[in-house]
Amino acid sequence: MLFTKLQQIIYYLQKKILTVLGDLKSYSWPCWVIYDAEGYKLKGDDFDQITLKLQPGDVLLRRFDAYLDNGFIPGFWNHAGICTGAKGDVNPEITHAVAEGVIKETLFDFCHADHIVILRPNFTYDKKIVKNRLDSAIGRPYDFDFDFTNGDRLSCTELIAYAFNTYDHGIVQTPSWLGRIIVKPDSLLSANFTKILEIKKPPFDT
Repeated sequence: MLFTKLQQIIYYLQKKILTVLGDLKSYSWPCWVIYDAEGYKLKGDDFDQITLKLQPGDVLLRRFDAYLDNGFIPGFWNHAGICTGAKGDVNPEITHAVAEGVIKETLFDFCHADHIVILRPNFTYDKKIVKNRLDSAIGRPYDFDFDFTNGDRLSCTELIAYAFNTYDHGIVQTPSWLGRIIVKPDSLLSANFTKILEIKKPPFDT
């Protein structure tokens, strides 16, 4: 009982720390840190490109350059989501897991980022089953423990693996610095997906 209570305390502290770090941006010049900063490199013409290419079932990876939690996520890409909107939608819905839990938001809001890539499944899957899985995940809390054996809580890449579970997705789990076996966002690039579009922006002028 005491051990369980201690685990709960550790998880709570881990959740609070990672949530705050996810909203902090640091800049080398001038040297400062900003909480919940706005300002992203992806602009309107980038959004137009993404909208033209994106289809339901596509996986999106995005990156924010300056956020402090980048240090806890190995690789270039630091977040993943999946398009659950209807084909032809001007601003389709994206389902993804954030600090507040699994949510749906518009593509426009998801594209508040610095870089993005679209990956399309190379494997056959039942679109209805995948959509039902994603709909059932809405509202589940974020998995700050990154425990891929527990589907009650879901991290962003865990949600992708959960959605395509039992299909030939080729998603590989690897050890993290936390000692957990996780799916790094970068590992989706070498899974059974085709890269449809990649937009990487140069650094901001300083």
